[in-house]
Amino acid sequence: MISLVSFLKERADEAFALIVKAMADVDDDILHWEPAPNSRGLRPKNGYWIPDYDQPQPLPPGPKTIGWLAAHIATCKEMYFEYAFGPGKKQWHDLIIPGDSQGLRKYIEHSHRPLMAKLDELAETDLEKLVSTNCGEKKPIWWIYWIMIYHDIEHGGQIFQIKREYIRPLTNQLTGQ
Repeated sequence: MISLVSFLKERADEAFALIVKAMADVDDDILHWEPAPNSRGLRPKNGYWIPDYDQPQPLPPGPKTIGWLAAHIATCKEMYFEYAFGPGKKQWHDLIIPGDSQGLRKYIEHSHRPLMAKLDELAETDLEKLVSTNCGEKKPIWWIYWIMIYHDIEHGGQIFQIKREYIRPLTNQLTGQ
């Protein structure tokens, strides 16, 4: 029987591979392309790149750009690690987010690596231990990894869908449709 640690590692590797594949051919134009007016994007502000986060969030929430999704994936990984396994001091405004596709791919990878390295250190008995989250809750370690797996799959699929919507108008222009 496969251990839960091995199961989580395999699923996390598969989910992360989806993100890598989704982001592989994203250039800066598609990164910031807005699928509809008033999309949530990744925008320059005071010398930094900031994802749009309306508070309170509008219902329904607006569509997101690939830049917003990529920044969201990376920052969530960084914050979950910070609070579950680190000092738990960082705030969202402390995070430095690249505004270009190559930089965001590196940031996603950089924020994923510590989570996987920590998983390699864990024993089965560690998975039930409660750790902090950036939301102020305590959750078992297995839950942190399961949320990150789900998160990668959900947003990887969204990136593929946005790319499809971006490419369709370009293809139609080229074919005269």
